[in-house]
Amino acid sequence: NIPSLEHTINKKLLWLLSYYLSGQSFDHFEKKNESHPSITSNAQNWRNKYIFNKNDEPKDKVKDAQIIAQALRMMKNIKVECSLAYFARVVIISYCEHDNAIVRKLSILTTCDIFSKDHKISSADDKFSLDSVNEVLTKIIITALTDPVVDIRLEILKHLNSTFDSQLAQPDNARLLFASLKDEVFTIQKEAMLLLGRLSLVNPAYIVPLLRKTVLELTTELKYATWPRKKEESLILIKILCSFNKTIVEPYIHLLMSLLLENAKDNSSIVGCSALEAIAELSETIEDDMTVYLDELIKLIILILKDKANNYKKQVALKTLSKLASSTCYVISPLLDYGDLLGLLLGILKGDTSKQMSIDTLKLIGTLGALDPYKHREISITTSSTKETPEDSSNIDIDLLISGMSPSDENYYPLVVIDILSRIMSDSTYSPHHTAVVQCIMHIVQDMGKQSSILLDKMVPSLLSVMRSCPPSILEFYFQQLGTVI
Repeated sequence: NIPSLEHTINKKLLWLLSYYLSGQSFDHFEKKNESHPSITSNAQNWRNKYIFNKNDEPKDKVKDAQIIAQALRMMKNIKVECSLAYFARVVIISYCEHDNAIVRKLSILTTCDIFSKDHKISSADDKFSLDSVNEVLTKIIITALTDPVVDIRLEILKHLNSTFDSQLAQPDNARLLFASLKDEVFTIQKEAMLLLGRLSLVNPAYIVPLLRKTVLELTTELKYATWPRKKEESLILIKILCSFNKTIVEPYIHLLMSLLLENAKDNSSIVGCSALEAIAELSETIEDDMTVYLDELIKLIILILKDKANNYKKQVALKTLSKLASSTCYVISPLLDYGDLLGLLLGILKGDTSKQMSIDTLKLIGTLGALDPYKHREISITTSSTKETPEDSSNIDIDLLISGMSPSDENYYPLVVIDILSRIMSDSTYSPHHTAVVQCIMHIVQDMGKQSSILLDKMVPSLLSVMRSCPPSILEFYFQQLGTVI
């Protein structure tokens, strides 16, 4: 608040913080060729002498860590005209091995911020500057790999911004960053993938081959994974890879699309949505190469839009179709080739949907483009006239008549109801109602007894399909009902 004294205050504050963190004045570090051994021990002795002993306070490690942490926070925000890069290289980064997690974290983040703001050293190509950045980055990356605290490892990766890209893309540093893809915490794997994808544009000769190897590993995991959570994680990492560089995924487009289409049809809503998002990112990267898969994709999206039970997946499908249309320039034609698409989109707008879904629908209609109303009406009439009346796939009436049962029989209509309920169980779009359907079937089966055995071949497969996709918490309930049926 006192501009005339700002320079003086910051300069004296810098000197004070230098004593707190190194035990020496700041001008001691202006001689860049001198060695500075035992920085942390000298600083500890200075704090003991001038803080704890002077005030007759006991030497408390917790309070000492709080003092260091506050000094690092102030160093992060101090405004001075001189460069702090050398001080950060020698003093601040030395606290990355401190016992206190907060001190370690602030040490790394403060160093990153100082080097990011100092454009002279981050962009210079002289030996001293390059050595400074490389030395600091090596310590930072090693801490990102070895620190036991998850939050520290994650924050370090987030703070490695584009200022450091030219150094991070060097083989030694990139090799260490690839080790972060094996971290036990998925958020760290995700952040590492984002970082490596960005670096693939800086040093493609070294990083792209390694990322291609990662693509093959992820596709193998996705192919053989049985746990929905693991599938979702693999799909998210594939989506990130697809969003950066066409050269990474170009040799594996067919392999990726076959797996993504298969997982988009998965009973798990989370897996299906993740697969659709990956397809959307891939379409923006490969553009015209996606046209081969458009027919299958649009038919799948139309099926999802007809699903009234899963609004989130429907919203993802809208965004996916919008990206597909814009990246492949496949506009207007979808409304002509798929007569019921426009009706579905207008139905979503008229229905009781969220504000965001309405916005996404309007964006999609705008992306698909304007259509001649007469032409659309002509196609709609043709489509409706060619639709066949759906057959009753179960042929329940014929089965019951062949078995000697007529509509006058008291068990005839309960069996018809069981058949319809079994078909509802086989349809994943009604998954929120599956538990109630199973309970309803159990009541009818218990009342009918052995008479219900004629439909065992329909009930049991339907119940098993529900058990494969249900949450583990209610799996025991389904096993009990299966035992009751048998």
